[in-house]
Amino acid sequence: MEPLDVIVRAFRGRPLHRVAILGSDRLVYVASPERLAEIQNGNSEPTGFPKEDVFAFEPTAYAELCAEWERTGVTDSTLWERLCRVPNPPSE
Repeated sequence: MEPLDVIVRAFRGRPLHRVAILGSDRLVYVASPERLAEIQNGNSEPTGFPKEDVFAFEPTAYAELCAEWERTGVTDSTLWERLCRVPNPPSE
């Protein structure tokens, strides 16, 4: 299974750079890149996010979202609307 770089929309729109590990019909399971080895060894579990909150990673958009989050503590939904959702997350 090849992890896929994604941007996750967390609480209040906080952007997170993660990797998608596994997908289902409603959730995408993601993890921090640093935790992949622990997950693959069974020492940690990925976190499930609704599919509508997981997007293909775009460095420029991620930087904009992070800058807005740092300035205001929230992010504008119009920035998220420009991103592409992950169409086919990895599956078992």
